[in-house]
Amino acid sequence: MKPWEMMRRFGAVSTAPPAGSTTASLLHFDGADGSTVFTDETGKVWTPTAGPTIDAANKKYGTGCGKFPYITNANGYLTTPYSDDFAFGSGDFTIQFWVRWISTTPYYGPVICLDSIGGTRGWRIVKGDTTNILQFAIDTNIDSYVLNDSGVVPTASMAHYAWVRDGSMLRLYRNGVQVASRSISGSANAPNVPCVVGALWALTGPVNNNRLYAYLDDLKVEKGFCQYPGGAAFSPPPGPLAL
Repeated sequence: MKPWEMMRRFGAVSTAPPAGSTTASLLHFDGADGSTVFTDETGKVWTPTAGPTIDAANKKYGTGCGKFPYITNANGYLTTPYSDDFAFGSGDFTIQFWVRWISTTPYYGPVICLDSIGGTRGWRIVKGDTTNILQFAIDTNIDSYVLNDSGVVPTASMAHYAWVRDGSMLRLYRNGVQVASRSISGSANAPNVPCVVGALWALTGPVNNNRLYAYLDDLKVEKGFCQYPGGAAFSPPPGPLAL
């Protein structure tokens, strides 16, 4: 069964990806407990810095999840070199993942970004430092656009998030329910910097003391495809996503 057919069966509103769409990244975070190897199903290479590991005990699916630990005066993160796959342009996109915070520390908590603070701003998913609310932000050649989650980040169990561009609309879903939306215009900026999981990025590297302190599972980035259009409720994926 194709992944979108499985999603329909379980109540999602997805359709088959259109011709020309691309899975930019798919990280299942599977592997041996404590491993520092992060396999991307697309073949991209992710390099860990300062502490991220595979964690077998807190996974949502499969054999593991990504554990991003708290390290004093350091950032634990993953990077992969810039790719046009992460440059969304004016087309649709979908970014989805499962996450549970280990603790809400008084720092920004970046999930994933293609962004350059002090340079060209792109797109980013970040927990507020004091609000503990996830913010989904994207800059285009027209303006900056932000969606905020409807509540604080999950700490008791994993929650599923999906952020999509659906034509002229941005939509944010938490556990299959749309919690925010707004219109968007223009072509998304794409700074020539690494795509990063677990840190904010400046002109020359990660921003200190801004770290993801959470368990992360089944992170998928799709270019040219809105998996969840129209704002309709859906059942979160019942198993690991496929390419």
